[in-house]
Amino acid sequence: KQWYQRRVAITAGSDVKTDRTSATDLSGTTPTELRRRKMERDLVSEYGKCVLTVPLSSLFAGNTVLFVRSEPFSHFTALKQIIVKISLNKPLMSDTLSRELCPMKLNIVKSKNNPNTPVSYKELSDQCMPVFARYQFCGQGRTDTEGKPHDPDVEWNHTHVILLGVLSRTKLEEFLTGPPFEVELHDRDRRTDIIKPLPKIFDMHGNEEALFDTTGKSKALQPPGVPWDPYGIAKFDLSPLLLGEQKLRIKSPVLPCVRPQTSSRNSALKTEARLDYSEAKPSGRYLESGTVITVELSLAHPLVNSTNYLQLTQAPRISEEQNDWPFVRIVYFMPYEKSSHLEDIVNQVLETNAKVFKL
Repeated sequence: KQWYQRRVAITAGSDVKTDRTSATDLSGTTPTELRRRKMERDLVSEYGKCVLTVPLSSLFAGNTVLFVRSEPFSHFTALKQIIVKISLNKPLMSDTLSRELCPMKLNIVKSKNNPNTPVSYKELSDQCMPVFARYQFCGQGRTDTEGKPHDPDVEWNHTHVILLGVLSRTKLEEFLTGPPFEVELHDRDRRTDIIKPLPKIFDMHGNEEALFDTTGKSKALQPPGVPWDPYGIAKFDLSPLLLGEQKLRIKSPVLPCVRPQTSSRNSALKTEARLDYSEAKPSGRYLESGTVITVELSLAHPLVNSTNYLQLTQAPRISEEQNDWPFVRIVYFMPYEKSSHLEDIVNQVLETNAKVFKL
């Protein structure tokens, strides 16, 4: 079986070309094709190349037109900008399939009033990676936005489509009603080329691993730490999605993250890598600067009205006078010594559940 790679090479002084060639067999390649590829490699080596990411996943959210453009190029002489437009003659999914999969479009829009203290934008640009946001939705993998230059306001317009219908109903409800959805603002992650290499220690036989005891019984040498950099966190309440909301635009202030505790001597003897923030930049003053992150969520169909998902409006009720929206959580605050109140609440909950489930 042959494995193929498909690539688009865009270089200055050449047209956009798409190659579909065998990665293991070039015996059938003509001399003209080999010369073209060599010329293409020479152009890339001299002028560089550009990559434009086209988020095709947004087509699952019901969009029929996708329009993407790159930033203006300054290092190309013959190529100034790339514009890509994809059009569909009808939506990608039928209405029945859309209701079943319930696509949700999550858009990390922008961050505003990014801090320039105690580290200036100039220093951050010289020593840190571009500004990007990181998030994780309902147990899925972590996702990073595209990096942008260090400026007071940064616009990502990062779109991610999530098919809620393929997620576990229980886990989705717990995620939407549990702790807030977090978006991390990484504006001071050090570049890998300026991070100092970790020191290595070898024994007399040239064996590095022999110096670190994985059992934790004897040697007290700490393994090299993993570089860690501070970042900001914005938290968003997504519970309105369970109350029938179909579109949300939320702004949330950015707070500094909690600095991890220094590993103790006992934890350093374990195999887990410790965090090293000795050379990290100081945390940004997000609160003083008024840093805010904006996110947008758009559902193809409301969760509570979907015929194939999350039938919350059909939840059992004690009486017809009860509100249409079921309670999700009630929090009681009481003095520690008032244990009798806690017993009354527990008995009331047990009695209510018994009536609802006809126990």
